[in-house]
Amino acid sequence: MVYRFPELYFWVVGGYIEPQYSRSRIFFTKVITIATILDDTYDCYGTYEELELFNEAIHRWLVSCIDTLTDYMKFMYKIFLDSYGEIEEIMGSEGKVYEVDYAKDLEGVQTLKEEAFKWALSFPPLVKSASLISRIMDDVVGGGGIKGGVSSVECYMKEHDVKEDYVYNLFKERVEDVWKDKNLELLTYKDIHVVFKMRVINLARVIESLESLIATHPKRKGLAVYN
Repeated sequence: MVYRFPELYFWVVGGYIEPQYSRSRIFFTKVITIATILDDTYDCYGTYEELELFNEAIHRWLVSCIDTLTDYMKFMYKIFLDSYGEIEEIMGSEGKVYEVDYAKDLEGVQTLKEEAFKWALSFPPLVKSASLISRIMDDVVGGGGIKGGVSSVECYMKEHDVKEDYVYNLFKERVEDVWKDKNLELLTYKDIHVVFKMRVINLARVIESLESLIATHPKRKGLAVYN
């Protein structure tokens, strides 16, 4: 976990770089730290049965669900509830509890209206394209080898009987096309304030920057991908 602290710092500052979003950076730090632990748990440590119970507990969002979890997941679940409880207490004192309810599904921004949260959770093209960039970049750089899983790179190679370098180049072109779609959506969709849309854009930028840096590190896979 220690080696990921600089990465988490980059995530938070890259997503909320403006000085006025200090509270958002604090909240987002808590959320993304939890997300990192959950990501490793789902990818590397949890069994299918354990994760099913954990999924159900998260959806129910009740302290009583702790009793259904294995010991190490009880600890994580408590941190999960306590962190959002702290955020809810702060936002509740300002009459903005609804923002915490949405933040349980999405990292919130402190100055935005309820309509913006509803828009983001509807999985609009801007959010969808950011998710696609994250998925493609993670698979291209990791290639399934870092965490031992199977990525879209391996799946595409097997399904279409092509070589790894071909898939890397194809996916790189796909990322560039997705950025064109994102930019078009940013400029043409006027119903949501640009402040909120820029959170999505900034996080996509962070994703691509981090994965590109990893790809060019001499000790990681994908060295030749984005040189």
